[in-house]
Amino acid sequence: MIGRTAPAADALRQALSSVAEIQLSRPEHVGAVALSGDGHWLASRGSGGTARLWDVTNPAPVPVVLRGHKFAVHALAFSGDGHWLATGSLDNTARLWDISAGAPTAEPIVLRGHQAGIEAVAFSRDDRWLAAGSRDGNARVWDVSAGAPAAEPVVLRGHTSWVVDLTFSDDGRWLATGSLDKSVKLWEITASAPTTEPGALFVHPAVVTQMAFSDDGRWLATGSTDSSVRLWNITAGASTAEPVLLRGHEAAVWAVAFSRDGHWLATGSRDGTARLWDMTTGAPAASPVTLRGHESDVLALAFSEDGHWLATGSRDGVAWVWDVSAGVPAAEPIVLRGYGSPVSVVAFSRDGRWLAAGSEDGTLRWWPLQLDGLIDLACRAAGRNFTRIEWEQYFPGQAYHKTCSQWPEGK
Repeated sequence: MIGRTAPAADALRQALSSVAEIQLSRPEHVGAVALSGDGHWLASRGSGGTARLWDVTNPAPVPVVLRGHKFAVHALAFSGDGHWLATGSLDNTARLWDISAGAPTAEPIVLRGHQAGIEAVAFSRDDRWLAAGSRDGNARVWDVSAGAPAAEPVVLRGHTSWVVDLTFSDDGRWLATGSLDKSVKLWEITASAPTTEPGALFVHPAVVTQMAFSDDGRWLATGSTDSSVRLWNITAGASTAEPVLLRGHEAAVWAVAFSRDGHWLATGSRDGTARLWDMTTGAPAASPVTLRGHESDVLALAFSEDGHWLATGSRDGVAWVWDVSAGVPAAEPIVLRGYGSPVSVVAFSRDGRWLAAGSEDGTLRWWPLQLDGLIDLACRAAGRNFTRIEWEQYFPGQAYHKTCSQWPEGK
């Protein structure tokens, strides 16, 4: 990852802010983006019931178009082992695409049973289970390690409105489903199958917008349109206890995310701010760090796998990257401009090599997050080396040398 202390990294932060952008998609809403764990593939929704696969290792990628859904694709997820891409569609089906094969467009496995469109899909961390949440108020869970994953899924019933979000805990014990009925249900995943009776029911006074489990399996965070975030302790014997209430946002909370190092819970709101709640203090509700600067709703959040960076996407058309390992996380974010409409999704690859962001104007961009990749991208975009004046500005006291070997020294 980009180092915080190296002078070269400071200069590359400027390059990342201004030139490290690749426009990929046609004008269509990029409502879902996923990055494979190995950093090889980026998936985005396409038009007319298609999804697209982009090889991010290719400097001039041509998308692989995945066809077959009859209506729009609303959800995407990669398995952690890089074997499968799951797509969920308004045609009431999910599909499993084998991306480990030489031809990802080969006939997918079609997962049927829902009676309305699918709004969310997720793999368990061990890649055994795939869950899909639907507008029919149910979730279905398939064992994708079985020889015939399309066979009878486990059906999780009980919500009275759309299931709009679902997520597995990292330890594989729980699946949480969130619904427009203002409730979150917690389903236990046993060795043989998910239980069909929820282990806990959490109720909000308003619609639940997004959920996230902490890496240690202790907490489930839920955001709501009532401007609050609730932290539910899901450890044994405490799953029905009163939640820790996190207040401070002045409007609906659209996004929540935990850092994998267990330090931070991030929340993004319609009030234009993101907040960092310190989970290491024992009192996360006390003194959150407020990240200001966006001029409209913070719609999307993502932490890098190592917990070093937090990306925020906003309705103002800008994505920002915050160094949350710094002493003052709110200071000097990297600003990624260039979007003409809301940035609705941000995602880091698990291997830490890539950051992707998608906008409602159909623009999909990604940035490499390792020094070698940044240098190469900055050199190709700038078409020249640093001038002497720029070198003195970014590397004071250091002897001048060429950053881009293919270009002559700057003057």
